[in-house]
Amino acid sequence: MRIRIISEGKTKDAHLRALQADYASRIAHFTDFVLEELRPERKAGNGRGERMSTTDQRLLEKLHGSTKVLLDERGREWTSEDFGKWLGQQALRGTREVAFLVGDRRGFRPPSGSRLTCCFRCLA
Repeated sequence: MRIRIISEGKTKDAHLRALQADYASRIAHFTDFVLEELRPERKAGNGRGERMSTTDQRLLEKLHGSTKVLLDERGREWTSEDFGKWLGQQALRGTREVAFLVGDRRGFRPPSGSRLTCCFRCLA
């Protein structure tokens, strides 16, 4: 099973980038892992309006056929144990790819028909 984390923009803090690289190397020992950073939009987005931003549309286009998980402050808060069980169940079911979507500071507003599997809460 492949795990993808797709986010908008690059992590600017060198310490956080080092942590990302460390965790990516740890995860890669167990499964295929991809960390992708999309170039952010140049013009101001529509905030939390009804229409999706171009970046949000690009995120969803990359994930056709994937199990999509939105990381958002409005999502469900899980313990590490619950999350591990859920991820293990995905692997046992034969899921080919789980994609975690990280929006920009305004959040991520998927279209009504996007079929997100679940929404997890990001803890700061």
